[in-house]
Amino acid sequence: MKNLNQKRFLPIEEADAFIVLRHAINDPAQRLHYHDYWELLLFQNSETATCIIGNSITKINHDTALFLLPPGTLHGWCTGHNSSSTGLVKQVIFQQDLFGDCMLNKNQFFHIRKLFQAGINSIRFSNNSAQNALAAIQLLEKENDFKGLLILLKLLSTVSLQKQWEILNDNSETMIQNLQNNTNQVNKVMDYLNTHFKEEISLKKMSCIMNMSEATLARFFKMQTGKCFTDLLIEKRISYATKLLIESNDPIHEIAYQSGFNQVTHFNRLFKAHTGFSPKMYKQFLLSSKTA
Repeated sequence: MKNLNQKRFLPIEEADAFIVLRHAINDPAQRLHYHDYWELLLFQNSETATCIIGNSITKINHDTALFLLPPGTLHGWCTGHNSSSTGLVKQVIFQQDLFGDCMLNKNQFFHIRKLFQAGINSIRFSNNSAQNALAAIQLLEKENDFKGLLILLKLLSTVSLQKQWEILNDNSETMIQNLQNNTNQVNKVMDYLNTHFKEEISLKKMSCIMNMSEATLARFFKMQTGKCFTDLLIEKRISYATKLLIESNDPIHEIAYQSGFNQVTHFNRLFKAHTGFSPKMYKQFLLSSKTA
């Protein structure tokens, strides 16, 4: 849950189309915060970093990572003890009304319009997209005039044309957008998972409800999301537990049970494996961010 102390007032003026900010990856001032602008968030030389975006906790695990965040999204990052001092975070901040409906509804902006529609839930782009964006953002740091605006527009167009990205904060948290024509079936399966993830649920039980064989449903999950059923279920439960850690004062063992875990030790192990934090450490990080 956001509070006013976490709101960041950025050095962008009403007359500015965009600005680019640069931070050291281990800058202690960059704790959880939110602001009123769209943001392209680039991590460079930051493979040990952990990024918190809304209810999602994402380990970078690569030299470069790129995210799109909508206005009002609570986000921040932290690093491991052995993190590189050369790691950088670059934020491309642009106005909410930079691309108005009049422009976005034109045929030539079809893909960028779809990008912003998906971006309402925050996006992590592919590693290739992040690498390709690095050069464009380096140019943006030097060009703050109309030429820079064209570079930003080209960058948004380029990432909008890739075939898949990861949605971080929608109802499924891990649903990967793709161009295959299975939307209704995907929604049916994911809706069931979203509704019943806190219960005892298995691939066998879901296959009966969805009228599929277990093998078919397993292939379906892998094809549509890039993940197996068990991984999706765990990620859904971890995401929900993250939300509870942010928004409630319930003890960790209750949060574990509320999220669908029967054993607290199992919850602690999986939470740390997925986020790099133990639940207790994550809660302490949240509390320190609120008081910073």
